[in-house]
Amino acid sequence: MDDPATRIAMVAGLMVCALQLAKKRKKQKRRRWSRNWLLEKEKLCHMPLVRELRQNEPRDFKKYLRMTDSDFDLLLSEYQINFFTFPTIK
Repeated sequence: MDDPATRIAMVAGLMVCALQLAKKRKKQKRRRWSRNWLLEKEKLCHMPLVRELRQNEPRDFKKYLRMTDSDFDLLLSEYQINFFTFPTIK
């Protein structure tokens, strides 16, 4: 092991193994992780996206809106009451 030629051969062997391993890692196809609704986010506007999340992904619904189902319904009902109530002109 004290022989310089042996050390050089061992280092060269390790370098070849490291290069082959790096080459193999580059060739592996990378997987893309994503939720299905994120992939469709561009196709959906806000309300269809909210409906989709509410029906299929309740946890993501809460994370996306940062509120529960019931809070969203309450807020939506308050908005609808104020939005669709028009003052009448006499």
